Amino acid sequence: MQMLVWVYVLRGLLFVALGVPLAVGRVPPNSWYGFRVSSTLQDPNVWYRANAISGSLLIALGVITVAAAVLVARRPAVTAQSYALILTGILAAGAVFVALLSWVYVRAIAD
Repeated sequence: MQMLVWVYVLRGLLFVALGVPLAVGRVPPNSWYGFRVSSTLQDPNVWYRANAISGSLLIALGVITVAAAVLVARRPAVTAQSYALILTGILAAGAVFVALLSWVYVRAIAD
């Protein structure tokens, strides 16, 4: 189980590491990294504003993932299988939330 905890802690830290450059505006428009939709790729102003939000959300998801990885593992009744299911659910729901909220924000600022 300890290996699983490390896997999810590292995944959370990866989200933080990916989110920081976006949140602080260090990533220019590109076709590989960032919140890439037609509106962000067409207007650098929209790119930086949208990626600042999505980067901040990624950081939040990373912090939540790390906290959940540690806290859920401390529950005595949690098996490795249920632990992986819970953490995968948190990551999946979080990723959908980040994508949807970022999309809504892009739609609001691009119009």
